[in-house]
Amino acid sequence: MIKRHRVAVIGAGFMGSMHAAIFADMVGCELAAIVDPNLELAGAVAAKAPGCKVYPSHEALLTGERDLDLVSICTPDNLHLAPAVAVAKAGINIFVEKPISSTIEDAKAIIAACEAAKVKLGIGYLLRFDPRYAAAKELMTSGKIGEPIHIYARRNSARTEGPKRYGGKLPLALHVTVHDVDMVLWMLDGQHPVSVYAQQTDVLLGASGTQDSLAAIVRFSGGTVVNFESAWSLPAGARHMIDARMELIGTEGSFEVQCGDSGLY
Repeated sequence: MIKRHRVAVIGAGFMGSMHAAIFADMVGCELAAIVDPNLELAGAVAAKAPGCKVYPSHEALLTGERDLDLVSICTPDNLHLAPAVAVAKAGINIFVEKPISSTIEDAKAIIAACEAAKVKLGIGYLLRFDPRYAAAKELMTSGKIGEPIHIYARRNSARTEGPKRYGGKLPLALHVTVHDVDMVLWMLDGQHPVSVYAQQTDVLLGASGTQDSLAAIVRFSGGTVVNFESAWSLPAGARHMIDARMELIGTEGSFEVQCGDSGLY
């Protein structure tokens, strides 16, 4: 018999409702609870999973549920710290939507709490599980590409998507570019950034509290140079909803991951 892991989701918004739906349908999982101060919203999400309870806060969750295996935290990024630390102290494994937090201080505190409690901590960098990027990583570790010389990472999307949901809540770099930063650090395992030059624009979306685009050049300790490009300002009729790619040139070969046209070359 497959062991059923009891999971709770904190946050019933856009990402939280998706996490809840996935856990509710996942073999070996039981969606035990949804947490959100908006009880009506939480109830609507919980209604899709028989027996799923609703709590108004993480404190109420930890009081009411004693045998949880995992808590998925999908609150706004600046509100990750309190539930993460409390859940860790309760001895429960944690999955946090990316980024881990909106500040370095909060990130370090979350990691320290999980290390002290000896619980597992996962961050929602889903591209590591994308078969195209995973295959590219295998090319790197196998040595077929050789030593990395240059990486170009682009992630642009329509102004009708991200800014509509998240504008003003988190900088473009922390919401979008962070995916490619994670991929670059994964591909360049063992290297670390030594210099960064970056510029951003806010001509279109500045009034809503976010940025139109970001461009950065980063030099890494092994000599690799990386160009990052991110934008939330593509028009509604753009060819791709998400125009993302990663190109890496090495001493022995190269690869190109294309998400808009879908493929690994």
